[in-house]
Amino acid sequence: YQTPQFRKIRSTYIDAGIAAQVFNSVWYPDPAYDLPLLGIDFLSFGKKKVLCILDFQPLSQDEKYLEKYIDPLARIKSKYPGLAGQMSARFYDENVFFSKQLAFGRFDNAEPVMTELFPAFKEYLEAYFEQMKRATPSKDADVIAHNLQRQKDYDQYSAERDPAVGLFSTYFGADWAERFTHEFLFEHSVPVPKPEQAKASSK
Repeated sequence: YQTPQFRKIRSTYIDAGIAAQVFNSVWYPDPAYDLPLLGIDFLSFGKKKVLCILDFQPLSQDEKYLEKYIDPLARIKSKYPGLAGQMSARFYDENVFFSKQLAFGRFDNAEPVMTELFPAFKEYLEAYFEQMKRATPSKDADVIAHNLQRQKDYDQYSAERDPAVGLFSTYFGADWAERFTHEFLFEHSVPVPKPEQAKASSK
């Protein structure tokens, strides 16, 4: 999807019955705005493994930028202790394209989905839309180019690390998963040569 304020809003949903339910969405503001990306991940594997991630994914770790866009989330996050978990460093560096107010929950039953996740989700969305309403688009070509480049950097970073790529490979095959990753999920990313490909190209 595309709107005057967002150059891309994309969503992915996998329905594998009780075994797996996955919803992922990323909102990319028009690069005239320096707003963070909105990242959403909801995953359920059976009834006893529920994971959720909500975040305003910052384009910068500059103190003033974080104070403007990220710090206001602290008030919301503090209301939902079940979403105060910490993301594993196995795939991502939480200091790169993630914020300190990331809402992360890991549940062994579905009850917190309605008591914590859903109300938190609504509040994060409302806060994000409010930030967009207050934002003033830049007309500076250098600023716009910089914002777009940071979004492209996010795509590359995520394409190389997103564990969902492995999930897609399991369900749909490696070739399909690679195309889907670079052509839809993170369209500004490029495939990184696999070790065997790198060796072959160096000969």
